[in-house]
Amino acid sequence: MEEKQLLRSLRAKDPLALEEAIHRYSAYVYAVISGRGGGQLSHEDVEELSSDVFLALWQRSDCIRTQSLKSWLGAVARNRTVDFLRLHKLLLPLDELTVSVPDDLWKRLDEAERTALVRSAISQLDPTDREIFFRRYDLCQNAAQIALAMQIPSGTVRSRLSRGRQQLKDYLTQGGIDDGTEA
Repeated sequence: MEEKQLLRSLRAKDPLALEEAIHRYSAYVYAVISGRGGGQLSHEDVEELSSDVFLALWQRSDCIRTQSLKSWLGAVARNRTVDFLRLHKLLLPLDELTVSVPDDLWKRLDEAERTALVRSAISQLDPTDREIFFRRYDLCQNAAQIALAMQIPSGTVRSRLSRGRQQLKDYLTQGGIDDGTEA
């Protein structure tokens, strides 16, 4: 069954369509949750989150406006995982993405402002670097996986990540955050 037909059947609340979606995408959803969880989730947590993703698919299938069911499931899986990590006060897997913005400035911004600021900074990167960042920090792929997927050397991936982190740091500390001091 094609993805468009599958989505139509889900909208019609056909239980066989849900079974097909689970069969087709459960490994993908599991991998997204596990990757985004950064090793901090138990097997049971991953299973529960996977079930939540497919429950959301069943309940919200009539609201899905994308052409790719897989990308919708991936986004829901990532969001549910982040929500779970926040709820349980677990650290998000950002490993080497540490941007040293002065603590007092960072604390004055609420979470929505920080998120908007980081998104704005990432939007300043060139499209290839944005894809590398997406693959590294949203999909939790390592340099070798990114290199394989994008058909570029892994050394290039590592150097672009390093250069991109520096660009983000520069944007956040110079152009993105107004610390209230006179220039």
